[in-house]
Amino acid sequence: MTLAVGAKYWQAVDMSASPLLGPPLRCPYNGRLWADFTWTGAPTGLFALQARTGSGPWFDVPGAAAGFTQPSGAAQVAPAPSNWVNVPGTEFRFTYTGAGAGLVTANVGFGDVQET
Repeated sequence: MTLAVGAKYWQAVDMSASPLLGPPLRCPYNGRLWADFTWTGAPTGLFALQARTGSGPWFDVPGAAAGFTQPSGAAQVAPAPSNWVNVPGTEFRFTYTGAGAGLVTANVGFGDVQET
């Protein structure tokens, strides 16, 4: 069985603050990253995966938008999984820009895998 090293990224965070900027995390050594998102309420907006190198400027990861289920005015109660390979830079974060009230929860898994 393979287990990904993971972390709780957002835990019922208010989505009405726009933009919502997640905390930066170190990019996985192998560039592989997954996340699942759930939200309550009826928000409409866009999640983005951003990266940067060192303390440089944040940029949207090209092609990452296609990896998300985006809020379109309804709750997402089942985890909506996303998966990326070759995440660039040394740090990554998730952002949300939109309107409407809701709470978002996200889990991420990245980097090393452990065999058990």
